[in-house]
Amino acid sequence: MKKRLAVILAAAMVLTMAGCGGQGDSGNADDAKKPDTSAEESGDEGEADDTGETDDAKEPAEGTTSDWEPSGNVSVIVPYSAGGTTDLSVRGVTGAVDSGKLPGGVSVVVDNVTGGSGLVGISQFINSDNDGQTVGIINCDFIMNMALGNTDLSYEQFTPVGCVMMDGNLVFVSADAPYDTYEEFIEYAKEKGGVTVADAGAGSVQAVVTASTAEALDAPLTAVHYDDAGAAVLGVVSGEVDAVCCSSVTAAAQYDAGNVKPLATSSLERMSTFEDVPTMAECFPDELGTMNVPVWVFLAVRNDTDPAISSYLQDLFYDAIKTDAYAEVRSQFYLCDNNELYLDEEKAQEFFKSQFEYYSEVVKLLDK
Repeated sequence: MKKRLAVILAAAMVLTMAGCGGQGDSGNADDAKKPDTSAEESGDEGEADDTGETDDAKEPAEGTTSDWEPSGNVSVIVPYSAGGTTDLSVRGVTGAVDSGKLPGGVSVVVDNVTGGSGLVGISQFINSDNDGQTVGIINCDFIMNMALGNTDLSYEQFTPVGCVMMDGNLVFVSADAPYDTYEEFIEYAKEKGGVTVADAGAGSVQAVVTASTAEALDAPLTAVHYDDAGAAVLGVVSGEVDAVCCSSVTAAAQYDAGNVKPLATSSLERMSTFEDVPTMAECFPDELGTMNVPVWVFLAVRNDTDPAISSYLQDLFYDAIKTDAYAEVRSQFYLCDNNELYLDEEKAQEFFKSQFEYYSEVVKLLDK
């Protein structure tokens, strides 16, 4: 059966002068340490947006059947701490799986395996049996680790079986900041001689967003690297930093409390959950006109997995992604409803390849 999965539009695969997602969404504020306030630098720390449907978009074929069924619990290895962007989005999908579609007594469970900026859990997944009982993830942080040379693993070792999130990064500032637009924020930075932008690590994709926008706009933006995105958001609330680049999941609680306000998104189009927030490309069309830096997470199996197993899991997770239960999770964390844009595996691999090629170029900005 032809493998289907959700991915971003072809426009998202354009290699442009922008940054990408961000690894910092992989932990909790409780794990925070004192931030590194140096300018952008290379590192290995780190953790989506509206993309309308294309002509290639398609759902899994109705009536698809498979002789394979899991013989025990299906374990989904999340390579980050509980409570981060990846963990919460994955748990939203696994929690929405219809138990009636599984054999009696079988459940889908999440196993948090932390360490190595996500690489410990991903390595454990790759080294597990390809029997369908273990599912892993492939995300923007993994591609960043590839670009940084932190791993010999490759996206080609994965067969995606469902997209749990595909959203844009957002730049949040304090609710009482003296600017209400992204243009005003950049102008303020230039007039003041510099501003600080928090992220979740020196090698996070959000750090690349800051580095690449600073380069393109010739703006004095200094990255402040926290140990996780939750701590980075708290840095804005406490006044330690001027802004933070992160996913909507990480900032949702502080946004709901009225403590932060979003100025712009790194996605190609405005996020449906923040319709009044412009894209960076809208704000600076000449310098950032093709920026599209999504935060994305896919569930995946090893690429040598039996197609019948892959098909079973694709259908299982696709059905979960379509549920009202997962829609409620998306609403809680301001995630866009991009998960049902199913394209074939070949296009997914093209997307992963383009992301790797893009990051391989922009990570050079982290040394500046």
